[in-house]
Amino acid sequence: METEQAELVLERLASRQGVSKGHIVREIENAITLAMQSSDEAVRRRWEKMFPDGRRPSAAELLQVLSVAVLKSELS
Repeated sequence: METEQAELVLERLASRQGVSKGHIVREIENAITLAMQSSDEAVRRRWEKMFPDGRRPSAAELLQVLSVAVLKSELS
């Protein structure tokens, strides 16, 4: 999924939920913060596997990584 596609997904999700795209992005960013700060080792390992460089992804980047993971699991 390209960044533009991820942005479109965010817009569509917002429309379906009846909220702004900004609201959806803030909720995803809150989830990113919780994941990055988690003390749960399984969560930290999964997060480090998705983002090994340790930087904080944008909401669109997270959607991109998760969409690839879903596709890989569906093809396995």
